[in-house]
Amino acid sequence: MLDPASRMTRSFVEYMTSDAVLIGAQVEHMIGLGLVTTALAMVTKVVGVDGLTGLGNVRVLVTELHRAKARDRGASIILVRAANLHDLANLFGAATANKAIVEVAGRLTAFVGQWGKVWRIDETTFAINHHGLGPGETIVKAMDRLQRGLAEPLESANRFCLTFQLGSMPTEPHVDPLEAYRRAHLALSHARSDVEGRSVVYSQALADDAQLALAIERNLPIALENGEFELVYQPIVALGTGEIVGAEALIRWPSRQGDQTSPASFMPVAEATGQIVPIGAWVIKRAADDQLHWREQ
Repeated sequence: MLDPASRMTRSFVEYMTSDAVLIGAQVEHMIGLGLVTTALAMVTKVVGVDGLTGLGNVRVLVTELHRAKARDRGASIILVRAANLHDLANLFGAATANKAIVEVAGRLTAFVGQWGKVWRIDETTFAINHHGLGPGETIVKAMDRLQRGLAEPLESANRFCLTFQLGSMPTEPHVDPLEAYRRAHLALSHARSDVEGRSVVYSQALADDAQLALAIERNLPIALENGEFELVYQPIVALGTGEIVGAEALIRWPSRQGDQTSPASFMPVAEATGQIVPIGAWVIKRAADDQLHWREQ
């Protein structure tokens, strides 16, 4: 038999987890066993609270973005990622890294003040939904100010300095909050391409680049199978004699329309997806075959 306090807690859990009655029953059982800490951890996970920082988690963020969409309200999103948090954990341990995350959460909360909200959406990443900026402040200036605040040494982590990557989607008319969140993620993915701290604001150019990269990723295996790649050779000349002593092999990808897909576009995609290995093998074989053919001539 549960005491009155436990019954009240069970009622609260059932109210807060009406879409997960099984969880409510599990929590009741744990309270009965005296495992209050475990029960509270389950409650915070279900109701959308990050157990470490007390901030809302990604479940709450998505729910609130859905509500904002239903109210036809815009949203400006900044995603903040601690790029070298694992380095901190490796140096000083997980407990110190957790303290650092709590301190970062406090800095972000202070940054948004009364005009925004902060969520912790995964181990290294926070989200800010802000409703206004300082007088005369642009989103770029706000992100610069945020970067400066986050760059200060962490007192909770032996004055270690975390490096942060930021991606943002500024408020725009007719862009619903869920789409703004997706675009902020795209901006953050571009910011993550740099190991140093970097801030990127979403633009149509980012979306175009993402679409191009996706098309290239899909077409690379087809191009390799169909023999669409070509090699051209840049002569290497000895300055003293003018003699050709070698050649640099350069890969090219002509399209069916007669234009070229730039190596600057497709090589990074090939490297990121692992397709550089079969492409590299093709280049070596083709260059060796060409050299053999030249010698025979």
